[in-house]
Amino acid sequence: MTRTTADADPSSFDCSPIHVVRTHFLAGTSRIPVGKSPRLFPIRANVSGACYILCGRGEITEDRTGIRHAFSPGCFIQWMPDDPHTRILYPDQLYVDKYFVFPPEFYWICHKMGLTSPEHPVIDLGVHPEIAAGYDDLIRELRDQTELKLPLTIEKAFSFLLHQLLPHSVEERKYLRQMEEAARILEADFQEKCSIPALARSLKMSHTSFRRVFARFYRMSPREYRIRRKIEKIQLLLSTRDLRLKEVADRFGYADVYTFSHQFKKMTGVSPAEFRNRSSGISSCF
Repeated sequence: MTRTTADADPSSFDCSPIHVVRTHFLAGTSRIPVGKSPRLFPIRANVSGACYILCGRGEITEDRTGIRHAFSPGCFIQWMPDDPHTRILYPDQLYVDKYFVFPPEFYWICHKMGLTSPEHPVIDLGVHPEIAAGYDDLIRELRDQTELKLPLTIEKAFSFLLHQLLPHSVEERKYLRQMEEAARILEADFQEKCSIPALARSLKMSHTSFRRVFARFYRMSPREYRIRRKIEKIQLLLSTRDLRLKEVADRFGYADVYTFSHQFKKMTGVSPAEFRNRSSGISSCF
């Protein structure tokens, strides 16, 4: 897709307001007319959502931190469950967006896969008629679908949203194989140290470019990616094998049990021993 940097022409899109509710899934087109002063729209519900801005500019303000994220036509906004924030629309501009609102579980699945990040809720996709048309098709299908086939439409909507979260620019797509190889190397051998600059050189990239592109693909730095994958594998090991913590620390390249336990708790919120006890309690219920 070729990114369009200019503002969208409202006449190029279907800007008719529509709001569709089906079970726990909402979708539609918001159209807010020109105002003479900024308009504030607080969002407090424990749901997740994603919208695609076609017209208008503004900011998202996080209630807890006060951090602001600017948005403009072509931006894709995603918000996490139970994350109070306020949408601020700038004055003297028509505002139009296409949106989906869905249960919180979908956000956490995407977050676990590294496709979402609370620190980066706004992604600039550029203004593309095909994305707007994709929303329109799904909104109409959601409205008209029979109850029996409704899960199929919701599945299509989820797939559509996932596609928007994947790397989208031509520049990034050319790095796809390199990023897949980088991810493979980062989680291949946790006993050995992994030098990020050396990894970048092996992929024929500068350290700076590698970190930037990797973060765009995986929504985290290469170092954080390696730590997260390491902790995930350790969690599986603690759930299925009765190994001493020192054995686990040695197997995953930690200098000692203290360093291992500290990083594990920082990532999961519990110590390795507590995690193992909880896992044992769960498994005994089956």
